[in-house]
Amino acid sequence: MSSCPPADSNYDPGFCMGTPPNQVYERCVYLEAKPTDQGQHKATYAYWWLACDLWYSLLADPANPISTNAQPNVPYYLNVRVHIAPDCPLPLHASAVKVELYLCQPGLVFPPTPVNQNQYKIFTLPDIPLNDILKTGESLERIQWTPSGNIGAPDGPGHHCLVARCYPSDGHGRPADVRPDQSDFYLPAEPHVAQHNLNVDLLSQNSRQEGPFRFDLQTVNLNKTQPVPVVVRVVTDPRPDQQVLDVLTPQLQQIPGFKRITSVAPTKGFGLQLPDFPDARVQDNTRLFGLFGSGFLGILWRLLLTLILSVLGIFGFKYEPKYEAQIHMQSGQLTTLTFTTDLSNAQLGDAYVFHVTHIEDNVVKGGNTIVAVIV
Repeated sequence: MSSCPPADSNYDPGFCMGTPPNQVYERCVYLEAKPTDQGQHKATYAYWWLACDLWYSLLADPANPISTNAQPNVPYYLNVRVHIAPDCPLPLHASAVKVELYLCQPGLVFPPTPVNQNQYKIFTLPDIPLNDILKTGESLERIQWTPSGNIGAPDGPGHHCLVARCYPSDGHGRPADVRPDQSDFYLPAEPHVAQHNLNVDLLSQNSRQEGPFRFDLQTVNLNKTQPVPVVVRVVTDPRPDQQVLDVLTPQLQQIPGFKRITSVAPTKGFGLQLPDFPDARVQDNTRLFGLFGSGFLGILWRLLLTLILSVLGIFGFKYEPKYEAQIHMQSGQLTTLTFTTDLSNAQLGDAYVFHVTHIEDNVVKGGNTIVAVIV
């Protein structure tokens, strides 16, 4: 009986080579979510959608990733770093590595074949000759992209997400002995795929007084035959781990006025607007620090609450402001949800970090990190 794809993870069966029961899984070509993971065990990294191997940058400064709004008619690079394992048996007909780049509207879960023409734009890079990538074990590939002026278009201005997929090819743009699935990227497990979903927004005093900060995200039910129960979750991240800091800090330090990643949650809470799911079951515990307002009583409450939580923390209790909604997505459904938070009383220079995730059967299928910087 065939053991391909490997039973220990949810890999794309299209990367099984040969015929059962003698199939083997293509393991030579991969993308990393964090440095040195060799494309393996990505799901053990809580923020695997912040993959280190792909980013976009200004054409004039390609080494520095950016995640703020892309500006129309300004040239950028889309960057992807592809790896190949040493002394690895490649497919018989492989002579190169093919790279696909997907420039997406901000979102959580994406299929390789778009649900509609406004979801994303696909860039196919020139095949990388094996001799070139085998010299060092990796290759940094770039393709130029200049956003159009069409707001809402997949290649237009504004925020974007990136997905990359790589695999052995015959040197003429065709897969070599593999058949990548066109309905599912198999994230986060699939070694041949990586996702970079980071969006940094600058909030001025005027914009904060106009109302809560809003950010639209798309997500898809990849099951085309059955409805699927989905949990969409938002958490704040006042103390990011080192791997998140390694991604965020260089970009935030480029922003004039940035001072710190704030260690407190927004006092007025945060959440999601789900227009397609009016009957969603919602759990919202994001406003505990905001009880009693912003006056003297509110200040006393926050000091007391901080003290109580510090004591409870000694015994292992951790308060994590969280918004969670349980929804049922129809087969193949594409939906738009809106993250929202009121930062009208935030301090200048503070950056608030939020992680939004799409969860099925307790597995995170897609994520997006949103950073709001008060300038």
